[in-house]
Amino acid sequence: MRLRDADIQAKLAAVTRHERDISKDDSISQEQVIAMLIEEAHREMLAFQAVATPKIDSVDNQFPAVAMIDSAANQFRVSQRPTAATMAYQLVITIEEVTPRIWRRLVVTSETTLAHLHTYLQIAFEWDDYHLHEFRLHGAPCDDAMRLDQLYLQSGYGLEYVYDFGDYWVHTIEIEASTPINPRSRYPRCTGGAQPGPEEDSGGAYAYSQKLARSRRAKAAAKKRAKNAGGTSKSKKKRATSVRKFSQAIVNRRLAAFCAGDPWYASA
Repeated sequence: MRLRDADIQAKLAAVTRHERDISKDDSISQEQVIAMLIEEAHREMLAFQAVATPKIDSVDNQFPAVAMIDSAANQFRVSQRPTAATMAYQLVITIEEVTPRIWRRLVVTSETTLAHLHTYLQIAFEWDDYHLHEFRLHGAPCDDAMRLDQLYLQSGYGLEYVYDFGDYWVHTIEIEASTPINPRSRYPRCTGGAQPGPEEDSGGAYAYSQKLARSRRAKAAAKKRAKNAGGTSKSKKKRATSVRKFSQAIVNRRLAAFCAGDPWYASA
């Protein structure tokens, strides 16, 4: 109890002497003295609480001191965040577990939403957007409404993009560089890549890699047969086939069409 405090005891003793002087009655009872001491101690306690204890905020039901601490913490967190200046992110996207490596390099702005990045990847890898997808950061799914700058990604780190939960195509997205925006450049744009994208419903990374391996063996065998024949036999007329190839120019044309609002960008 605070009554054990030396200063409080001295004040209570002074109150007792004051009360005795006023009453000029040495026969004051012990009960009256105790009552006066308790009353004065109660007033002291109320006065102390009025000064030391903050009032409860009726709006958010929080102590003002707690609100001030939260506000200061929020200001500190905001001050630690990157500046709001728009940056250009150079991304390298690779489809995992496929040989030979299928990759694209895209340059986008830091304000790009994951929803837009999803469309850029569909265009870059020639997907048809038939299946579900998901972005993941450190294994946790991300909301497509989030922007890249809200993920606080750094060079050398990135996220995953999973397309088609059946075939389960995993794309690793790595930030190669982060530079100030160039007003003379166009965003998004493709600046590199290799190998055509897989066909839809082709069975996933393992099945597609096996298909590519069989195709390479078949081409090698045909080349060997042609070499052994000495080139004397007439070559058969090749049938016109639609061969998938990666074209940086086509990817950029389709990206530009999408950003211009063309809903049929895939046929651009």
